[in-house]
Order: sequence, then C-alpha cells, then structure tokens
Amino acid sequence: MRGRGSSTPWRQARPGAHRLAGHRRRRVPDLRLHAWLAALLVVLGAVLVAPVPATAETGDVGVEGPSHAGTGTPTGTKRANSSLWFNDGAWWGNLWNTTTSDFEIFRFDPATNSWTSTGVLTETRANTHHDVLWDGTTLYVASYRFVNDGLPAEPGFPTNMRRYSYDPGSEKYTLLGSTQINDSKVELLTIDKDSSGRVWATWQQGNQIYLNVTGTDGATWGTPFAHPSALGNVSVDDTSALIAFDGNKMGLMWSRQIGDATDGVYWSYHVDGAADSAWTDPVAAVSGQRSGDDHVYLKWLDASAGGKVFAAIKTSNTSASQPLIQLLALSGTTWSAHTIATVSECPNRVIVLLDEHAQKVRTFATYPKPGGVLNAGVCSTSGGAIYEKSSPLDTISFTTEKTARIVDADQYVHNVTSTKQNVNSADWGTANSGLLVLADANATSRYWHYFDPTGEGGGSTDTTPPTVTTTAPAAGATGVAVTANVTGTFSEGMDAATITSSTFMLRAGTTAVPATVTYSGTDRVATLNPGADLAAGTQYTATIKGGTSGVKDAAGNALAADRTWTFTTAAAQPVQSPIAAKAESLNGALGAATTPEVYGLKDNGGYQCFERGCIMYSPASGAHVTLGAIRAKWASTGFENGPLGYPVTDEIGGLKDGGVFQNYQGGAIIFSPATGANISMGPIREKWASTGFENGALGYPVSDVVGGLRDGGAFQNYQRGAIIYSPATGAHISIGAIREKWASTGYENGRLGYPVTDEIGGLKDGGVFQNYERGAIIYSPATGAHLSIGAIRDRWAATGFENGRLGYPVTDDIGGLKNGGVFQNYQGGAIIWSAATGAQISVGAIRTIWASTGYESGRLGYPTSGEYATGNDGSVAQDYQGGVIHVGPNGYYITWR
Repeated sequence: MRGRGSSTPWRQARPGAHRLAGHRRRRVPDLRLHAWLAALLVVLGAVLVAPVPATAETGDVGVEGPSHAGTGTPTGTKRANSSLWFNDGAWWGNLWNTTTSDFEIFRFDPATNSWTSTGVLTETRANTHHDVLWDGTTLYVASYRFVNDGLPAEPGFPTNMRRYSYDPGSEKYTLLGSTQINDSKVELLTIDKDSSGRVWATWQQGNQIYLNVTGTDGATWGTPFAHPSALGNVSVDDTSALIAFDGNKMGLMWSRQIGDATDGVYWSYHVDGAADSAWTDPVAAVSGQRSGDDHVYLKWLDASAGGKVFAAIKTSNTSASQPLIQLLALSGTTWSAHTIATVSECPNRVIVLLDEHAQKVRTFATYPKPGGVLNAGVCSTSGGAIYEKSSPLDTISFTTEKTARIVDADQYVHNVTSTKQNVNSADWGTANSGLLVLADANATSRYWHYFDPTGEGGGSTDTTPPTVTTTAPAAGATGVAVTANVTGTFSEGMDAATITSSTFMLRAGTTAVPATVTYSGTDRVATLNPGADLAAGTQYTATIKGGTSGVKDAAGNALAADRTWTFTTAAAQPVQSPIAAKAESLNGALGAATTPEVYGLKDNGGYQCFERGCIMYSPASGAHVTLGAIRAKWASTGFENGPLGYPVTDEIGGLKDGGVFQNYQGGAIIFSPATGANISMGPIREKWASTGFENGALGYPVSDVVGGLRDGGAFQNYQRGAIIYSPATGAHISIGAIREKWASTGYENGRLGYPVTDEIGGLKDGGVFQNYERGAIIYSPATGAHLSIGAIRDRWAATGFENGRLGYPVTDDIGGLKNGGVFQNYQGGAIIWSAATGAQISVGAIRTIWASTGYESGRLGYPTSGEYATGNDGSVAQDYQGGVIHVGPNGYYITWR
C-alpha cells in the first residue's frame, strides 16, 4: 500500500481501524434531476448553496466557483494547508457559504463542474484558515485565526479541531466533537495522524517551532511544547509542517531564517509510541542563507512505490538563475533538491501532488498571467495564474515548460490548495479520483478550481477476482492461543467497506463469536478480533464470505467463493492465584507462609502472610507485598478499609537517606530512618510532589496529614516546614520566618486565615512574601517577617510595596491609638490609619515635626493627606485634622485650623 503510511487507518493493522473504501461505481448524474433540485432549493430558500454553473470569459482557464464574500483568503496563504479530500468516490471541500456566513463541507459534482454545500458546518468564524485531514474513517478539520507575515503569534485566539464521521449509506458527515489545540492566533498550523491514532499539530510561536498531540483517541489534546532542538529556535516569519511516513513515524519540516550559517529547511522525526518530546536531531534538507522561506508542503510515497518524502519549498533567492521553488526528496537518509522554477519565472506558493497511477509528481504554483489577458506577465505578490509543472517520479526533472490550469482573465488568482492524499491510488482510497485543485480570486471573492478527471486506470479494466492467499491461524492449526485474532491476507487491495462482521465470521459449532472486523490496506490483511478470549480446547470455524454479497476488491470484483477453515485452541492451563504468582516471583524472600490465602476482604480482596511480610491482593490493585514500618502504619489506618485502600505497588526504595515508599489506591506511605513512616495523600501530597518530594525544600514528612482544622482544613509537617490545606484555598507551603510569624497570629484561626499562595521570592534585597486570606506576611533579611493587612497594606501597595519610598515593614500593624487608630512602621517611614482619616503615609521631616506635637494625640491629630508639593523649591506640606505642617528650605511652620 502507498501514501499516508501508517498515519491513516488504511495504513494501520490495528483494532478499530478502517481502510478507506475504494472507488464506488456510480451512475452518471441525471442533469435534469440536478436542475430540478437546484430550482427546488431556490424556491425553499434552503441553506444549501446551489451548484454554481461553469462560466468562462475570453482568456479564462479553469472554472469560477462559489463566492466567498464575507471571509478572506479562505484557501490559506501558506501552502502547507489542505482544503480538499476524496472519499467514497467523490471530491469534497471545506468552503465558505455566503448564505450562512459559515465554513461548511461542500461536495464537488464533476458532471456540472460545480460545488454544492452539504450544510454541515466546520467553522463559524470568518477570516480563519484550515487544514483538513481525511483518514479513511474520520474527517479532521483544524481551524485557526491567523496573523500576517512577519507578525508574532497572539494569545487568546483558540485553534480548534472538529472531527466528523461519514455514513456511506446516506453520504453524510456527522460532527463527533470539537477540541482545542492551542490558544493562539498563528501564521500557519498543520495536522497529521500517526499509526497509533494520535493527531499531531505544529506551528511557530514565540520564535520556536511548537507541537501538540492528542491521545490515541485522536481527540484529547495535551499541552503544547516546543521542539527540543536549539535549531527549533527560528524567526517570526518561519513556519512548519507535518507528514506521517514510513509506517510508524511522524516527520516535521520547518524553515529557519535567522540570518546566519544555520539558515535552511530542517527535518526531524518522531517514532510512533515514543515520548512526545523524543524527536530526532534535526538535519538540514537544504542549508545556507536564503535557502529557505516560509513555504513548506509535504507528501509521502510509501515503500511499495519508492519510499520517499517529498517537500515543495520556496527559497529566498533573488538572482534570476537561482531556484525560487524546489522539490526536495528524501530517500533513506539523504535529501536531494530539484529546481521547479527559478527566480526569473516568478513562481510563488507551490504545492505538490503525487499521481500514483501516472507515476508523476505534479506541482501547482502561482506564476505571472499568460499573454492576452489583463496584467499579462506581471510578477506580483498579489497573485497571477495557477500553472502546473510535472515530472516522472523515477527521474525528477523540471523545465521552464508549464501548463495554465486556472486563469481569471480580469483578476489575479492565488493560494492554490488540494488534498493531503495521493491521487489515483487504490491504496489511498483515491482510485480513479482524478485531480482537483482549488484557488482564490481575492479581488472578486470567488473560488476557482481545476479538475482533471483522468485516472480511470489508463488501460484495461480490472476484472480479476481477489483471492485469500494466507490465513492465521492456519487451517487445521491446534494449540492456538485463546487470545489470538483471526486474519486473512488478500492478493490485492480490497474495498474496506465490504469487509465487515457480516462477511468475515467466526463460529464455535453453530454459535457466532462476537467480534470486531477491520482491514489494513498496508498489508492487505483483514483482522477479526473476538470481543473476549476464545474458549480453551475448542474447535472454531472461520469464514470469509465470497460472491456478490461478500468481500470485494477496490475495483468491485467479488471473492469467487467462501473461504472457510478451522482451528483448535489450546487446552486450559492450571490457574495460579495472583497471590501465589507474586510469592513465586519473590523466590522465597518473604520466608515460609504463616497463613493460607484468605479471601472475603473488601472489593473481593485477599491476603497471605509470610515470616517477613504479607501479600495483599484485590482485582483492582493486583498483588503487592506489605512489610515493616510501612505495613505497621497502613495497619494503623485500618488496612484496606481505611482511607488508603489497597497497595498498588510494592515498597520502592532508593530514596534519599535510605527512604522507602509504597503507593496505595488513596495515597502513599513514606518512610525514612530519621522520620519514620507517614501517610501522604490528597492535595497536600500533590503540593509536596510539586516541590520534588523528599528531594525538595521540605524534605520528608514528619507527621501524617492532620485534619480537624477550621473550615475543613488539614496540615502535614515536614522536616523543613509544613503544607496547609483548606477546600477554599488549596494546599500551600509554610516555612521559615514567615511560618513562625503566622504561627504567632494563631495559624489559620488568627487574623490572617489560611495561606492562599506559597512563599514568593525574588523581591528586593532577598525579600519574600506569602499571601493569606486576609493579608500577607512580608520578610527580608534586614527587617524580619511582618504582617501586612487591610487599609495600611493597600496604602503601602500604592507606593510600590518594598520598591517604593517606604521600603519593607519593620513592625506589624500596631493598634491602641486614639479613636481606634493603627500604625505600621517601615524602613522609610510609617503608615497611620484611623476610621475618620483613612491610611496616610508619614515620612521624613514632616513626620519628625508631627511626632514633636504628640502624634495623633497632639493638637494636630491624624494626618488627612500624604505629603504634597507647595512650590518649586522643594517645599512640601501635609494636612492634619488640626492643621497643616509646611516644610521648606527656610524651615517649617504649622498652620492651625
């Protein structure tokens, strides 16, 4: 099989995958029926966009399609994006519908050379770009807001991926769900799918090449991350693209234009199943300044057809004879470069399609318009006309000869797009697909397309029935594992839609075995996966159905007759209990058994004790050893009936200072010789984990989690501090001088309440702080730890905290002043508060004068303002309840009220 490699279900041999159906034989559409339906749609005011008839003016080439008024550049501006796909014998596209002002799935009708909306929405946002992937079973549409060339990514603009199933009976797509890839507006984003079912995405953000990947469900995205290589650091104008290749790899190519010797176009790949960040060291497909630009378009031709990755790229060359667009080819580990067009030809925005039947590389790009039309021969970045240049696959070579495929006589056409699939390939599900490309006339907001219907085989029609060449288990096999799948290998590519549980069956006697049936076009293997293990010592009969209602090849030829064979499963083996198996694996380490196996514990659990410990078992947790101090601590909680539940690991040693731990369903027990065994669980454990467990700042726990605090709170003490938790505030670390100060207030029962952050450092002069429900504690080596709360804290904050003129607090807030007043001293002064006057700053000479009057108890009373300037000579004043203090170069005076 060729094409997408194992990144798509027709390249996968795994349960649940479905190979793309081959070309469906269809009757030629009745044009009278099309006309009647179009008229009916107009009468009903239907949402569906009626087919746009082909019209042509003198000089036009290709077909003008629907309007996309209301959105710009709908086919994208970077050539790594694809908007079309071929499925179920038809071409489909992701196009803008001016009636609904949405992007929707459209179907192409080759009989009328026109597009019709199916009404299935793919994106509501105008001015978005998209990358579309059809994997034979599921349609993926990645949709993102985009920035223009040279602009950085912008956060706050979600990139989404919608997934759709397809029903060949009704020929309809149905939305399965939508998930978010990232939260940024980017210049370009592309997707592809690997052999494990994971969908990858790539883009440039913050001058780095970024990636994200789903789980094997193809839907649940992880956290975006940068490519690990330093060569992934790029310019703001660089882009990247993905391609699944070689059956089990995901390839990544990106441009690098930073203006030094490392400039080029780079290639790295990830082996399916490896860690997400395990990408190979990048190699330069081409290198040197101006060797790359931000256009990359990838294709894969699998090993049965040559085993090559192809990349259509644009350079930044400026000399007329130098290549401006190139085709790069990877064979094995070696890249070769082939000029598609030079600078003098003024090409732009190139894509490449692989025509497997014709064995051609077909490239499409924007070139200057031909003679006899408006703006003929003009080299413009705004567009031109879409031309094709092609080359044989086995001897790649391009000349200056090219063929006009899309020309608007009056306007520029630009931004050609097509499909991620190889065309005219049974293995890709595109047998007899022909070729379809789509472009955009921006000035008139119209789609244009070119359709080449060729690819009907180029010769005699396939009328040879397929055969089943091998089966597994083999006919008459005995001793077959009860876990075995049943497979049949065919002589040629098959129509996956005909290989189902109705045409590939397994029976024990007359009883049908429930099973899932899949087909992999990679090795032409149908797999029957029983829903449960087979019965031991039993004969089974497998049947692959032939005839008109049986399995068929991609050309529609049926298997001539049923293929039936039998095999017998192995006899049942004596069953060893999980506890016995665990004991056997320990080779006597626990000593002799002191009890039999005892069952009837919670959740169908059991145990057996030995001279040096016990083995605990439950179906959910498995069999694990418990012993020593950790077992004693677990026993104190009520064994499996306590909050920890059953152990889920054995003891694990090798920790710092001789430490050991054991994980349980509800947490863990941690032991060290210095601290003993203590329980670690819940949010407090998660916080401790974030510090590095026992290797972090807190060290080992020295107590269990202790509850019963106010509002459902709990705490746990460690060698160098504690972690405090409440449902309202979460879990936070409490250490050092700040913890001591908090303790002096009465912990969570005091005026501050619970902490709402950990300690936060990085302040001036080595300072740190920690926020609480009702204030904060501020510490510096010079001033110690002090409370900061209420209106005084708000006033201090307005000065810039410790970076302002007051510096750090040197006392807590001190009450007992006249009329309920409070003050707090700082390195540079004080803040005074009363209910009548609020919080005011008191500093410098004015503060000294106020002090001489008896502070707030004197005639002046409390300050009612901060200092303010009264002249250009440095004179300042401050208002008080009983007057004003004035200070200037010639001394001071008080104006009494």
